[in-house]
Amino acid sequence: DLSRSELISVFEAIDRETQIGRRDFAMVSLMARNGLRIIEVHRANYGDLEERMGRTILRIWGKGRDERDEFVVLSKPAEEALLEYLASRKGLKQSSPLFINESKKKGPGRKPQERISVRHIRRRVTHYFEKAGVKTSKTTVHSLRHSFVTLAIQGGASLMEAQAAARHRSIQTTMVYFHEHGRLDNPVEDRIQI
Repeated sequence: DLSRSELISVFEAIDRETQIGRRDFAMVSLMARNGLRIIEVHRANYGDLEERMGRTILRIWGKGRDERDEFVVLSKPAEEALLEYLASRKGLKQSSPLFINESKKKGPGRKPQERISVRHIRRRVTHYFEKAGVKTSKTTVHSLRHSFVTLAIQGGASLMEAQAAARHRSIQTTMVYFHEHGRLDNPVEDRIQI
């Protein structure tokens, strides 16, 4: 997991004045603030965004699924980052990839709206981890998702709320986060009076 201050350092390492920076900030925001998996970021299309009850949701293909059968409610900062990035893109259609390889927009043989690859997402996020000074041998792109679940629990999310937000099929998966949080937050070892 990355701490709140480490996540802030990662966000600050992204230059939002560039098109690539706006894209990357939106991707990292979705992973850290909404718990998206790298494959979900890769698969997302512009048409997967919907308005429901005054909130923006992103319909996603869940892990190991063949269709968009789950959704996340975008946090306000993630929504703002995504809208800022999308506002700079032209010719968006329902089928347009939500995130494109911006470096492949120009030049001979280049597809102007080519979907960003999982490998490229991983490279970009790792670049910001290194730039922010938070990269360790245990820090991966998936650390953003772990951080999301941990911060949700620290923010008061119940077991069921955390499971729903993380889209874990098994409650056991979510319980691991609660166990780790409880063990460090209020360790039983501190209650032993000898």
